[in-house]
Amino acid sequence: MNRRVTLSAPITPKKSVANWSRTLQSELHHSQFRVFSFAVVLFGNTGRLLRWDRSGVIYTEPFNWANEPDTLFEFVWRLNFLSDVERGYDTTVTSVNNEQEAEAALSKLRRTRARTKGRSSQFFCP
Repeated sequence: MNRRVTLSAPITPKKSVANWSRTLQSELHHSQFRVFSFAVVLFGNTGRLLRWDRSGVIYTEPFNWANEPDTLFEFVWRLNFLSDVERGYDTTVTSVNNEQEAEAALSKLRRTRARTKGRSSQFFCP
């Protein structure tokens, strides 16, 4: 299920880091079946830990990772021991074996979207 994420546009001086991060997370969530994901952002000696989901991002207060590396080390250490579900992978997703199953899945998605018209923001489907 893991695939390499390729950004459609590289970061430029005009594009803020926040926009770049949002673009990266959006492409990650569209290319992998994810409920949420974690990220680490480092600016010089300052760092933040982030948790992205469909509604946006939650982030920590800035911390000085160079002088206080324990915060970053503990985060990475704990992340290492999480299961796929705890890392945000949607393990309920299964492969479609043939065209008939694929068409049935698309029809179900279209029916669901039609029933929830106006409330479609609750779904993370392109």
